Amino acid sequence: MNKSSNKILSSFCYFSVFFAPFIFPIVVWALSNGDTSRNAKRALLYHILPMISLGLSTVLFSIYNNNHSSVMFILAIIFIIAVPFYMLKNLYLGIKVLISEK
Repeated sequence: MNKSSNKILSSFCYFSVFFAPFIFPIVVWALSNGDTSRNAKRALLYHILPMISLGLSTVLFSIYNNNHSSVMFILAIIFIIAVPFYMLKNLYLGIKVLISEK
């Protein structure tokens, strides 16, 4: 593939947070090499991190549900901040790949 195709594929890995958050970066990571593979791994990481925070919040919610409502409030705030942050981070990185000179 030429350089512009690799840049588009790399940016789609980041933009896939909206349409195929896990499948697309895994396929690109498995089938590509170089910068495209590296970008696919990073995109997959940024897609997985909000899910990990959701899982941790769920586990902590089940542990602290009865006694500590302030802990639950803090966890909810962290999750509410984390998800949009990672979505915006993916958008930023996708645009950054598209406009980069490499």
